[in-house]
Amino acid sequence: MITFSIRHSVTAHFCAILLAFGLILVGCTPVPIEQSSELPPTDEIETPQTTEEPLQEAIPIETPEIILPEPELEPIPPELEERPVTTFGLQNEEQVISLDDPWKLVEQANSLPAERALGLQIRAIEEFLNLNQVEFAITTLRSLAMYPETIDDRFHVEILRGRILLAQGNTKSALAKLTQINLEPISNQSLRIRYFETLANAYAADGKNLDEIAIIIEIHDLSDDEARIDWQKQIIEKILNLNPLDRSLLAHQSMHANTSGWISLAETLDYDRPEFLSTDFLDWRKFYPDHPANLDSLTLSQEPYELTKYQRIALLLPLTSDVGSAAQAFYDGFMDAASRYQSNSQADIVLYDIGNSTGLSRIYYRAAIDDGANLIVGPLGSEAANSLLEGFTGEIDTLMVTDISDQTNLPRLFAFSLSPEEEAKLVAKKAWNDGHRQVTVFRSANSWGNRVASAFVEYWESIGGVVVKNEFFQTDQVDYSTTIQNFLGIDTSIQRRKSLEKILDQRLKFAPRRNEDMDFIFLAANSTLARIVVPQLRFFQAHNLPVYATSYVYSGTPNPELDADLNGVIFPDMHWMLQGVETYRRLRTEQDLAEISVEKEVSEEEFIADLSEGESDQSELDQQPKIGQEENPEQDTQPLLEDLANSDTPDPSPDLVGTQSVETEEENTDQVNTLANNLAPYRNTGLDRIYALGLQSFLLAPRLNALRNDPTLQFSGPAMTVSLAENGEVLRQPLWLVFREGLPDRIHKLTK
Repeated sequence: MITFSIRHSVTAHFCAILLAFGLILVGCTPVPIEQSSELPPTDEIETPQTTEEPLQEAIPIETPEIILPEPELEPIPPELEERPVTTFGLQNEEQVISLDDPWKLVEQANSLPAERALGLQIRAIEEFLNLNQVEFAITTLRSLAMYPETIDDRFHVEILRGRILLAQGNTKSALAKLTQINLEPISNQSLRIRYFETLANAYAADGKNLDEIAIIIEIHDLSDDEARIDWQKQIIEKILNLNPLDRSLLAHQSMHANTSGWISLAETLDYDRPEFLSTDFLDWRKFYPDHPANLDSLTLSQEPYELTKYQRIALLLPLTSDVGSAAQAFYDGFMDAASRYQSNSQADIVLYDIGNSTGLSRIYYRAAIDDGANLIVGPLGSEAANSLLEGFTGEIDTLMVTDISDQTNLPRLFAFSLSPEEEAKLVAKKAWNDGHRQVTVFRSANSWGNRVASAFVEYWESIGGVVVKNEFFQTDQVDYSTTIQNFLGIDTSIQRRKSLEKILDQRLKFAPRRNEDMDFIFLAANSTLARIVVPQLRFFQAHNLPVYATSYVYSGTPNPELDADLNGVIFPDMHWMLQGVETYRRLRTEQDLAEISVEKEVSEEEFIADLSEGESDQSELDQQPKIGQEENPEQDTQPLLEDLANSDTPDPSPDLVGTQSVETEEENTDQVNTLANNLAPYRNTGLDRIYALGLQSFLLAPRLNALRNDPTLQFSGPAMTVSLAENGEVLRQPLWLVFREGLPDRIHKLTK
């Protein structure tokens, strides 16, 4: 009882104090202010049903006191409780209001002068919309304490009107209002971002995906580095959701300079293989060095296996040898990868030039080990590799740049090459999967052609295929009509006609027919010979036979004028080479457009000059030379890189696997090289594959042991996708290409 009496007395005393304080507050009530009649228009907004009449004219009123019932909302998560707050002083007291609580903001605004209440009311409207409380947002908007005086406040209110219309489903009205807003006087970066966010949402609601993406790109550029990561994800995701036609329209219609780069990046990144995003991104970066994209947070994904760390890497390469140019290309690729892709813990890379002395490879190998190397890459070529294999001990991991036999299975030994024999087996497997069963093999009469054809035939017959014919053609002639007629069986058809004419003693109408037993042709030839042979094959009725070849059918240099005769030829290659072709297409298109623009300007000037002289006869305009009509002289071809095994033939070297003869056309190559100036150092040249092999070797090295332990794993680098056989041989997963309009292109669907 004593305790109760004390509490009762204290309570009564406290109530008396509160009553006195309340009377003081009443005396401090602010002087009534006039409500401006110039409130922003609200005609477009659907006003919720209410008995209150909207203000029509300015009349002296008291500051409106908005009483909004607080709906039942889910409790705020603990991590969101600490929000920005605002503190307002009132005499000697302070009130702390959370800025994301719109009801508290409105309540506080009711007790403040109009110039101070406006900011709270605008913030309350924004928070109501964030909570999807549209009716409360409209009520608060219509009851603004005063007309916004600053440009930023008026701009903010217009954005909120657009958001309200959008929340009500009035997408067209929202777009109409938002697109009429003038952004020029607005310097507030945050407000500009809010405007673009609202506009992007409006375009999305209206189904205008291209406009939405264009606006999101603008938002990305206005955002800080942290916020840009999320916007970049959205840009790429939305571009990937577009069909190819819409992507082209976006690139053509967008006024933003970075749009084409975003489209290219979206098409480059393979999100099905997140562990390879980093290499894909860095390869894309070479073509768009100034693009604002920075996808480090996306590309730094953890691979599903442990990488081997090497402190010292030794390269055994024959730089000062007959194959020095190829060795140099491999070295450049390896070192470029080291500088572009290596992490902070960089390995020391030491070069050992073994020259022409392939038999000394074991001595250089031992020297590298004694110098502390824990990974050796090389030697390059079969002779040096065979010399090393004779005494191979497997002390450290070794990646030979050559092919090894299936029977070779040594610990810590790996082999990586561009072997044409292995490619021939891949071609045979591809043709079988395409439904072909009977083949005719047409090979160049040299050691390379014989090896490639033998590898193809051996594998083809092992899987059940039938070889109808296996013929060779000489490499030192141009007219193969007699050889091809014999190869296709046309000579037999001609002989049959002659026999019938002799028996019947009269001339017969006759169309020679080729052998119908063959499904397709496997051509074992390089690009120079293929350009001569393929048109003649088609002339002699083989036009409806698919032609398969190895990657050697493509010189590595885009030349649609000379390679047009190879249209339809199917071959495997690394996706590195296709990237070069795609870049060539883009640069060639830009160059053509520039030439057309110049030609148009010249034509207009000449036309005006003719008019001024009274000579406007249209026939004279028709006689003006047009782009593409100049006659191209016949091109001469010569090897850039002579055959490394036998310089008398255009045959690739058996010792340097993956190096092949390369043709250069004196009048066409200059233009190609000009277009490729800003690309990788060997891009669009015959040594580009060797460069890519070096680049891929550096990236593959720390993954060798993991891939060998699990044959199901694959690694997709910037050059190609590979896996490992049990004996340590690197198996390439090629990209299948076909010549279209004289340039390599992807095969989408193969038909007979």
